Amino acid sequence: SFDHHDLSKRAKDFGSAAVMLALLIAALLWATICLPLVINW
Repeated sequence: SFDHHDLSKRAKDFGSAAVMLALLIAALLWATICLPLVINW
């Protein structure tokens, strides 16, 4: 059905938040590993 549902909006928002959190963690890990290598180079 094409009815709007409040729970579907919340599920999409939580999914987007989970993806954003995963990207943030990946970026922090990348920076933690690569930044010292670049600084000492």
